[in-house]
Amino acid sequence: MLETDLSVDNVRHVETRLAEVVVLNRRAANLRAMRKCRGMTTVEMGRRCGVLPNFLVEMENGQRSISIRTIDRVARGLGVASSVVLAELDR
Repeated sequence: MLETDLSVDNVRHVETRLAEVVVLNRRAANLRAMRKCRGMTTVEMGRRCGVLPNFLVEMENGQRSISIRTIDRVARGLGVASSVVLAELDR
């Protein structure tokens, strides 16, 4: 008989990880929306931010975490304060 470990700790870990993925995907979608609202392509946004377009696409697809340093770069590229980007990412 195959045993599975469904302890409370394992269930909590899975729930926590799932919540993290949901937040990351929401932030990625918000980042994409901010760029598109300004009518920018990933190439143009990357050029303005000093971030490679492929890296930007990975951030927008939730495949990369966004560091504070990158948030600052994105904010400069969008022409807004970092606090605006942070607020928008968490909306």
